[in-house]
Amino acid sequence: MKILLTGGAGQLGRCLVTACKRHEVVALDRHALDITELGKVRDAISSHRPDLLINASAFNDVDGAESRMI
Repeated sequence: MKILLTGGAGQLGRCLVTACKRHEVVALDRHALDITELGKVRDAISSHRPDLLINASAFNDVDGAESRMI
């Protein structure tokens, strides 16, 4: 099974890569894929054609998240 994983450089992402080692995992970090840009997400899915997509991306700066609320 081919898995596309966003947030691949984060703590959860790294654990998932290890846990899914029997599968083909394409782990993308925030520099490789900005999940806030829908077109880039669609391109990544079209390019990699995964069987499964796991979103492990996170914004864990609580103070920053509160100050950036829209």
